[in-house]
Amino acid sequence: MECLAAKMMEEGLFKVFSDVEMPCVVPLLKMEINGLGFDELSYVRYQSMFQAKLKQLESRAQQLAGRKLNMASAQDVSKVLHVDCNLPTVVELEHERNSPSVRRSTVAFSSSHSCYSKRDRKSVV
Repeated sequence: MECLAAKMMEEGLFKVFSDVEMPCVVPLLKMEINGLGFDELSYVRYQSMFQAKLKQLESRAQQLAGRKLNMASAQDVSKVLHVDCNLPTVVELEHERNSPSVRRSTVAFSSSHSCYSKRDRKSVV
């Protein structure tokens, strides 16, 4: 244990271990011993509520994109954002932010992004 404590102190993690991790041990142990309650009725209610909201959000995303897309596919979403809507990628934003000729301010969506109009911006905020 002394070796582990020394390593945590060296890495600056001992305070987190003693102040956050250790106080959690007893409640977690009690939860494991006693088990956790599960309200199946609430689960079903929340599940259907979240599914309905997800459907609304997917519909809105497809409306903004102007085409059908698979929201579960990072590749499809990325294509819509970076190819169809011409939005910058994280790498492009980092390069732009680090460029001395560019102001160091948040990159705002402009009207040149065909998938995201001023009206849509207001509804998101």
